[in-house]
Amino acid sequence: PPSGSVYIANVPFSVTSQQLEEAFSQFGRIRAVMLLNTEKGVPRGSGFVEFETAAEASAFVEADQQDPIFLLDRDLFVAHADIKINPARRPSDTLVAQHFSPGSEDLIRQIFSEYADTLVNVRIRKSLLFGTHYVNGCAFVQFKSINAATHALHALNARKISETGRLLRLQFS
Repeated sequence: PPSGSVYIANVPFSVTSQQLEEAFSQFGRIRAVMLLNTEKGVPRGSGFVEFETAAEASAFVEADQQDPIFLLDRDLFVAHADIKINPARRPSDTLVAQHFSPGSEDLIRQIFSEYADTLVNVRIRKSLLFGTHYVNGCAFVQFKSINAATHALHALNARKISETGRLLRLQFS
């Protein structure tokens, strides 16, 4: 059965998740919009729209089938997302940042300073299993909402941290 997640593709690179949320809100209540980027932060032109209910997601897909949805003269590809999406990658209100040691909470708060009004909590673990390997030092950054976490992920993922020289690696918790 369909879930509340919809996969979209052929999205113009200049379009933001906020713009998509505004454009698609006519089809239902949106939890989050996640646009995918390459490792270097370049837009892939695809992503996911998470509706509150499967019925709202279905209404969006059906609307596209009846009258194709165009965005900046591009015909969007719209389909139900595979329900087997890794739950750790689905939008949540918490992000995981790799390679932070205990005691680096101030650095994390500095990195996320433009989102300070939406931060709820920052926790650090010594190690965490990522896929098939352990990563030393992971920070869990909790926000007031899924949308706030999504906006922070899109804005900050793959940015270079000047204090460490590393790229910031973020994913949903």
